[in-house]
Amino acid sequence: MPESATMDTATNAAPEQTGDFDVRKIVYTADMNMTTDDPALSLETLIAKAKALGGYVSGSYTSTDERGANYATATLKVPADKIEELVTAANELGKVDDYRLGSDDISLSYYDMQARLDNAKSEEQQLLEILAKCETVEDILAVRQSLTSVRSDIESYTAQINLWDNLVAYATLNVNINRTP
Repeated sequence: MPESATMDTATNAAPEQTGDFDVRKIVYTADMNMTTDDPALSLETLIAKAKALGGYVSGSYTSTDERGANYATATLKVPADKIEELVTAANELGKVDDYRLGSDDISLSYYDMQARLDNAKSEEQQLLEILAKCETVEDILAVRQSLTSVRSDIESYTAQINLWDNLVAYATLNVNINRTP
């Protein structure tokens, strides 16, 4: 595997303590272009490897052009700590023309959203306590309206955090496989 194709596993090995963050939240995405004698077979092999590593196929496509040359593309997701194994498997199938591994540190946004979620849940509890003390219909309706708004925020924050958790947990490999000329 080329040097540029290795992921710095030291940053993933142990949680990093920086400021208010308990653990860095890093999203890894790799892009690879390669040539093989049989792109469709190579794609099947990579898909099987991704699944064996606990991953899945996000999308795939194979095609044959008018000259009989075929190619395949796929977006494969594997547990983040398994991306190097998938890249190694791809390297064994043919010639890697180019490979890029990028990362996006979403820690700041993630923990900001987590704080918003915690605050919204606290506000929800306070509103429930106020609701229990309401005596008029007008007061009850006003508090329920506020509760509806807060609960909507909680659902939105939770959905975003769940999405980010999945992006952090699974690295993405976008691979394009062309037939060897």
